[in-house]
Amino acid sequence: MKIIFVSTWYSEGMGYLENCLPKALAKLGHEVHVVTSTAQVYFNHSFYHKAYQKHLGDPIQPQGVRLVEGVHVHRLPFFQLKSKIILRGLLKTVHHINPDVITVLEHVSMDALKLALFKIFKGYKLFTANHAVFSVYPTARHWQILPFSKKVEWYLTQWLPGHFINFFIKKCFAVTIDAGDIAHQYLGVSKNKVKVTTLGVDTDAFYPDESARQLFRKKWGFQNDDIVCIYTGKLIPQKQPVLIAQAIEILAKKGFKIKGFFVAEGELEQEIKQYQSSTVIPLLPFHNLPDFFRMSDIAIWPGEESSSQLDAVASGSCLILTDNIKAYDEIEWIEQNSHETSATIYKPKIVSRKFKHGDLIDLTKKLNSLFDDNIRKSLALAGVQEIKTKYSWDIIAKNRLEDYKN
Repeated sequence: MKIIFVSTWYSEGMGYLENCLPKALAKLGHEVHVVTSTAQVYFNHSFYHKAYQKHLGDPIQPQGVRLVEGVHVHRLPFFQLKSKIILRGLLKTVHHINPDVITVLEHVSMDALKLALFKIFKGYKLFTANHAVFSVYPTARHWQILPFSKKVEWYLTQWLPGHFINFFIKKCFAVTIDAGDIAHQYLGVSKNKVKVTTLGVDTDAFYPDESARQLFRKKWGFQNDDIVCIYTGKLIPQKQPVLIAQAIEILAKKGFKIKGFFVAEGELEQEIKQYQSSTVIPLLPFHNLPDFFRMSDIAIWPGEESSSQLDAVASGSCLILTDNIKAYDEIEWIEQNSHETSATIYKPKIVSRKFKHGDLIDLTKKLNSLFDDNIRKSLALAGVQEIKTKYSWDIIAKNRLEDYKN
């Protein structure tokens, strides 16, 4: 089968869907192409040069085709319409490849619209995706207070073109339940065409390893009985990383052996460094992260979602998230409510604790509740098994092929 993924941007060596799912499908023997722009991820963000350039290279890459881990990556020139990237030469590239299946990783886009119309002449199966979740989709969060003019703008630029594209697609893959709701309610996708299929984990890279854990903890100066809490990503207000440092400092001053470890960069870096119990090191490439997650006991993201949440759990860390995040369920909650069979079946059962969004005291309590070694290790093991049996990219690739064939 010839398969194309169309992505706004692309960077080698990252852990995003456009890196991992095409690679997993190629491993199964299919001819897989990623058609993308010459832009790196976050190429136009202010923090790119400080945080990413040293690892990824220049924000704009040369045009051309390159084989990356068995996947043909086509970099095309592009132009921008406001914040939207539109690929130049997309239809010509698709015509040359002559695919059986195309998945556009954004449902409402000019590229999806072009491919919907081009499908009339080429006959490939067309799929789209929605990665926008409730916490980062302001239209859904603020709909009741949006002025009429903004609602009209949304209707003309999002729902109407999305509804048109919907006629030409087989499915829209949503990465979470709330992303599926957004696709249906705000992007014009028919409910019967929304399929919730979570992101996955490269379980060849992210897995528990007790020997590596002990060596890495020793390298960074942690004792066996230290509780190490990790955060990775951007140090920006919407991610609320300062909350982690504050909670850890409260517990440390009470005599608990707890440490914060941030593999991160951003505007809040200096503020976090003021807390004695927390260490901050620069962002690292995706392939360097497994040992840091294995070294840690608890992984925390107190603000927006991160693609690293699944990776941390797969490596043996317990996970703490804000209750604003609807994509994942708590391990204990699922065990106590196993009769639930509707929406919950799509949610990875990987969260050890959820805390009230923005509530420092509640986060501190939830951290404290994981100090018991038996509880923590039991939750971590349950998370590892959940990822290993259901959410590895290899398993997701096999399921995706069934969707492509039907």
